[in-house]
Amino acid sequence: MRVLIGASVIVVALGAALPAAGSPRAPRVLLAHGHAAFGDCPATAIEAQIAVASGGRSSPRGVTIRATVRDIGTGTCIFDGEMPSQGAQPIGPCGVLAVEVLNDHGTDVWPGRAAYNCPAEFSQSLVPGGSVEAVGSWNGVTPSGRPLPAGHYRLVVAQRFRFAVTVP
Repeated sequence: MRVLIGASVIVVALGAALPAAGSPRAPRVLLAHGHAAFGDCPATAIEAQIAVASGGRSSPRGVTIRATVRDIGTGTCIFDGEMPSQGAQPIGPCGVLAVEVLNDHGTDVWPGRAAYNCPAEFSQSLVPGGSVEAVGSWNGVTPSGRPLPAGHYRLVVAQRFRFAVTVP
C-alpha cells in the first residue's frame, strides 16, 4: 500500500530541496503555516510550520510529519514532552502535537480510541522567541496494524492544519 498526499487547506509552498520531479523516490511535500495552541499558550502566541511528505525513500508507504513551533508571544509556554536532550519531540498520540486521520465520513481511524503506552513526559518551557521541533509519521494502517481500505482520508495536525491523503 502507498499513501499519496492530495492537497492542503493551507499550502504555502512545495519543498524545493527535493529530488527532481518524476524521480521514482521523490517525496511529495506540502507545507502549512499558521497559528495553533501549544501547551498552555493560546494560538495567538504560537506560530507553527507543518511539512507533510509522502512517498520517498524514508517512508514509501506512509507520510512523515515535521513541525516547527515558535513562541511569538511575550510569555513562556509550558508544555509536556520528552527530555529535551532526545532531539525532536514526537508528533502523534504520545506527542506534543496531536495528529488524527479521518475517513471520508469524519471518523477518526488513527490513532482512534486505542490505548497507548506513552513514554514519560516532563514539563518543559518554550521561551519567547524559542522554538520546538517535532516529528511523527503514519503508515496507512489502523492502530491494530490492519491496512486501511483504499480511499480519501484527512490528516489533521494540531487540530488546525488539514491535509488530504489518498490511500490507493
